[in-house]
Amino acid sequence: MLDSFGVRWRSYQEAFLDSTGPLKDAVIGFIATIAKMERQPIVERTQASIRRRREKELPPGRPKGIFDREKVRWYRAQGVSIRELAKKFKVGLGTIHRTIAR
Repeated sequence: MLDSFGVRWRSYQEAFLDSTGPLKDAVIGFIATIAKMERQPIVERTQASIRRRREKELPPGRPKGIFDREKVRWYRAQGVSIRELAKKFKVGLGTIHRTIAR
């Protein structure tokens, strides 16, 4: 599809990753094969994790972070930065953003 738009790319870190040369189809095919091989263990680990959580009767997904959301809002109203809040409450920036938005 990229070829149809005339897009060419070259990796600066991995010199062999190059879609501008005569071996571009071989390189892309090789990368696709490696990606497919990498995907299988990820799928297996995910399925095993889902099975374990079901056996233990736990809800799916990552556990919710336990922290005082009202305190986050209060600190934010006092002018504390998002980054400082994330560090203080040991949660991600997105969690702080969602907490403030609600």
